[in-house]
Amino acid sequence: MAWVVLALATYLLAMVAVRQVLASSPLPPLVLAAAAGFLGIVWSSFVAATVATARATRWSPQVALLIGPRGLAVLGLIGMLLFELLLVDAWPAAPDSMRDPPHEPAPYVTFVARPGFRIERPKDVQSHGQATGRISVNSAGFRGPEWPSPQKQMNEIRVAVLGGSAVFYGLTDERTMPAFLSGALARRLDGAAVTALNGGIISANSTQELALLRSRLVDLRPDVIVVYDGFNDIWDPLYYDGRVGQPPDFVGIERPSVARLAHLLYRLGRSIGAVQGILQVTGFLSRDETPYASRSDPRALEALPDDAARQLLGNWRAMADVCRSAGIQCIFALQPTLLYRSGALADDARTRIPPAERDAIERYYAAVEREIGDGAPAAFHGATAVSLAGLFGGSAGAAFWDAVHLYDEANAVVADRVAAIACDAASALRCR
Repeated sequence: MAWVVLALATYLLAMVAVRQVLASSPLPPLVLAAAAGFLGIVWSSFVAATVATARATRWSPQVALLIGPRGLAVLGLIGMLLFELLLVDAWPAAPDSMRDPPHEPAPYVTFVARPGFRIERPKDVQSHGQATGRISVNSAGFRGPEWPSPQKQMNEIRVAVLGGSAVFYGLTDERTMPAFLSGALARRLDGAAVTALNGGIISANSTQELALLRSRLVDLRPDVIVVYDGFNDIWDPLYYDGRVGQPPDFVGIERPSVARLAHLLYRLGRSIGAVQGILQVTGFLSRDETPYASRSDPRALEALPDDAARQLLGNWRAMADVCRSAGIQCIFALQPTLLYRSGALADDARTRIPPAERDAIERYYAAVEREIGDGAPAAFHGATAVSLAGLFGGSAGAAFWDAVHLYDEANAVVADRVAAIACDAASALRCR
């Protein structure tokens, strides 16, 4: 028993020191989570080894089981969980400048932001760490003020923007891309009041956006719908659910017993990928059941870009059909990313992902641009489509705060470009 107590005490003391380092470390959170998880496994294995050494002359079947790989994995997970439960409140981490609203289940679209959520984010990354960000979520689960009734006011132009976190994010509700788009259109219109609806859902892909368009937005009678997306359709199958078109981590809905364990540890500060990796290696979760098959299977990774591009373009065509039948001008904009055509930034921390995955993203963007072009707006299934992948050119490094999200001033540039496209495409707007 003394050996067990000594090993456990050593483990806890080491993790206290690790916690202090993690709170002030400049390393990415995923790297820190992986390092802490690895340390937990190492120290829990040490506990198991000391137990075995102390009882080497009279092993029992139960102790022998603990020495196996599954036993070590279980001890590691238990050790990580105990550490978080015992110490996370005593040594709180530094304020998170990028804490997002939690998701809530929602019909058709799978999830939205938690309705009524409010948060202030000190030194928000959106402002280069210089200002406090303020996020508010309306009762429908979307960023900003309450959505209006279907009945429009006289001279009101209503614009809805669909997308993922690139649409949702902004320092304040008035500094998101849809909000900037509202101002850019108002400057081009004579006497019209422009109402912008922010339909951004963090992590959502085009399949969810199609569901949102059909189930909610058409009824609000927008004059223009802007679909500003593309990145999540390749990122989600790479890093969440390996099946193209599925909402991120949809495997958690299909296999709730595994998801509950993984998400519990994730919410306590651990990487869900690391947890599922442990479960897979030790045999609790077979390779075919893991949602990360796209990255682990070279054949799946080879086919993924074209599959994801077909999925995105198919959803765009379906949305164009909905817009055309409802008399709405639809604009599709392929969003920019630092992971495409940015060779000079290959070693930038914001773009540091495995070469095979970076290549998959580049091939995906190229496949979409083969359909819609890579510059000027083009006719697309009765709507208008444009690639904004190269919008920032050589200044892209200053526009992004990570691989895909833009600083507010860059979002204003996107909004101005989209406003110009909308004015050219929608004659009913009567722009100046």
